[in-house]
Amino acid sequence: MKFRSLILLVALLAFGAARGDTSATALPDLRGVWKLVSYRSTIKGGKQWTGLMFLGRQHFSRVYMEADRPKLDFNFETAPRLTPKQKDQIIESFKQFRAGIGTYRLSGTTIIMQSTAIYNPSALGNEFSREIRLEGSRLFLTGTTRVAGDRVEEVWERIE
Repeated sequence: MKFRSLILLVALLAFGAARGDTSATALPDLRGVWKLVSYRSTIKGGKQWTGLMFLGRQHFSRVYMEADRPKLDFNFETAPRLTPKQKDQIIESFKQFRAGIGTYRLSGTTIIMQSTAIYNPSALGNEFSREIRLEGSRLFLTGTTRVAGDRVEEVWERIE
């Protein structure tokens, strides 16, 4: 009896695939605008982050930063010379900001992103991956960064 059930299941899946129905193995549609609602990190601790992520058919754009990121007390774009204090402020500001654009692909329950422009020039062209889990309007991305070994969990909520 179990063998007959298995044959029937295989036949139904084959029939659905022939009709173009891939719902049994379909990858999730992640396209849209996502707002960062939670960011947990083993290195960065419990700091609150905010940001937006845009996912198209094959392209992404992500910008996020610490929610309480302090403002600079000067305009570094027009400052003729930077004082040591101002340089320290820029370095601290850089540590509290992330941005990148590029392409992505899905493989099973993994999203693999490759940057074509990124906040850190040393990471240009690098791929990074996160395990994905969808729960209603929330997207959970979890993984470990290659360079620092930081275990992260990002929770994004679809807003469009």
